[in-house]
Amino acid sequence: MKKIKYIFILCLMNLFSFSNKAMAAPNCKTTIGGDLTIFIKDLFDMIKWIALAVGIALGMLDFFKAITGKDDDLKKAAQKFVKRLIGIVALFILPVILDWVLDISGIDHGGTCLE
Repeated sequence: MKKIKYIFILCLMNLFSFSNKAMAAPNCKTTIGGDLTIFIKDLFDMIKWIALAVGIALGMLDFFKAITGKDDDLKKAAQKFVKRLIGIVALFILPVILDWVLDISGIDHGGTCLE
């Protein structure tokens, strides 16, 4: 259940970060507002970089604890770190992959008005 929750949050966050290559609404600025679209794009970019920094910091902390602990702790810390890195890479790559799949499939997703 925990993994499903993380995947749902990841997908929800990435809905707003598609590139605007496809046919976007001609009046995006009047529909949502120019300032709001810039704010949302900046917010999701900050979330990506903060997730990267937090993931690396937590990995360093886990490895430091593992070095001072038992031998089995080092293996567990490495597994945690790899899982975190996979999640962070997915956070950065998922919008590009989803946009690519939608372009190939021919679905008119309309963009997200984020330039």
